[in-house]
Amino acid sequence: MFTNVTQKFTQRLLPLALVFTVVGGMGGMALVAYFAPNLVEYFASSSGSSTRQTEFYPAPIIRAP
Repeated sequence: MFTNVTQKFTQRLLPLALVFTVVGGMGGMALVAYFAPNLVEYFASSSGSSTRQTEFYPAPIIRAP
């Protein structure tokens, strides 16, 4: 009997869960798209000076004797 009730409850909630998943995903993506430029700028500015990132130190050449 318990499995019967669970199955009926699940069948009724499945379409509603799908709607919430789709709407929640769309809302989440909208928030990401809205805040993305600010987040990129924030992480780029907080990662340190830009000169340190662009410096290039080549590896020394090791020659066999």
